[in-house]
Amino acid sequence: MPKVTVDEAKAMMRDDYRAMRREYTRMRDIAQKRVGRLLQTEFSETVGAKHQYDTGMKDAEGNPIYKAGFPTLKSLDPRDFAKAFSELSKFVSAKGSVIKGQQEIKEKTTERLNKSIGNKDEQGNPITPVNPGNYWRVIKILDEARRQKVTYDSNKMVELADATLELSKEQFDVILDNLQNTLLNSDTIQGSLEQYMADKKVEGYQQVNIDDFLEAMGWKV
Repeated sequence: MPKVTVDEAKAMMRDDYRAMRREYTRMRDIAQKRVGRLLQTEFSETVGAKHQYDTGMKDAEGNPIYKAGFPTLKSLDPRDFAKAFSELSKFVSAKGSVIKGQQEIKEKTTERLNKSIGNKDEQGNPITPVNPGNYWRVIKILDEARRQKVTYDSNKMVELADATLELSKEQFDVILDNLQNTLLNSDTIQGSLEQYMADKKVEGYQQVNIDDFLEAMGWKV
């Protein structure tokens, strides 16, 4: 089925709500299989973050339990059905809902970013500032920069990504939380980290307390 807008879904519901529910279940089966496959690949974090639903259950601490994918009919409030149907149809019809499509998107995004940054050195030799090693960190920095409305050249974002490759996901999240200052100092962050580790006698990057490091540098928001 092609993607359906919320208004279109509402109109279809008036015509035959039962058929819509059957179609929702059919599309959800397809979507859940695709999400499951994507979760086994490098695209897992992006898919998991974008497509989650509240199961209606709670954990031992009383927090809502979320699962990757799309809500079941049973867990859906009928008032939310049209919106849920629309979102599901958009996912199933999207190129990025399958591994091949995600790979094509990654290749095109990499090519576009490298063209924007500059894909040749001073001697005219081809270079790849954005590459498989730093791609996902560059994307996360770009996404967070848009969210925070932080404006910097793409090369600064690549520089920050490269400087933080040795950090864990949790440490990198702190870098993102302080993006304005860490981007501003992306050219010195690697050297500053090494000096901090020497001063604190920390042997590995992932043992660094990033909050303390940023505060020591005066970069903590």
